[in-house]
Amino acid sequence: MRRILAILAPLALAACGGTGTLNLAITNDGTNTNALTAAPALPAPTSPPSTLDQSSVESIKLTVTEVDVHLAGSDAPGTIEPGKNDPKDNDGGWHSVPLVDTSGQPVKTIDLVIARGTPTSLGTIQLPSGKITQIRLKLQVDPVSLGEPGFDTITGAVQIAPVPPSTSPTFCDLAVPHSAVDPGVKIVGPFTSIQIDEGGSANVLLNFRLNEMPPAASGTSACLYKLAPVLKIERVDHK
Repeated sequence: MRRILAILAPLALAACGGTGTLNLAITNDGTNTNALTAAPALPAPTSPPSTLDQSSVESIKLTVTEVDVHLAGSDAPGTIEPGKNDPKDNDGGWHSVPLVDTSGQPVKTIDLVIARGTPTSLGTIQLPSGKITQIRLKLQVDPVSLGEPGFDTITGAVQIAPVPPSTSPTFCDLAVPHSAVDPGVKIVGPFTSIQIDEGGSANVLLNFRLNEMPPAASGTSACLYKLAPVLKIERVDHK
């Protein structure tokens, strides 16, 4: 009987435990200035160059439809290595962070150019004690992709400063891997799992990195840029 009680006591304590707060925000450090690579043979002279310096990019707008965090127990590894000990996409430990845009819609639109200087809040969620072992963002794309197989299109996502003699900005499409939609953009590289403590809060700043990819094939607008987004943990503050 004592053995049974000894086993059940920790379980009962966990069931009655409180929660901690996870606050998520996103930035873009803008270090990869050649991350966006355009299709060749663009019409001159008003089209953007084939290799784009992000200093000419006025906005990169993406709509996030879902943010999920994976919560494991306190015995989870301290260092997470994606592809080795990170959670599976169908694991039961995933939790969705509530999203509300300024329009009141259950999505979140982020401008990576603005987020570069001023981090953008993604959302807040209450979680039981444990460790965050992965975070993923799912992007909204066009219903029908006109790009190459395995990629989805986001129409008009990139606004580029006017190229003389034009005085109007150019709006270009983005081609993103289907994995940016399902299962979503994830944290890459080894990272430290994020502790969630009862009654405490963890403020996590994510870095939405723009990885360079080969030139895109074609798009619905005058230009199409190919993008391989990944997440990095920029900073974690506990209170």
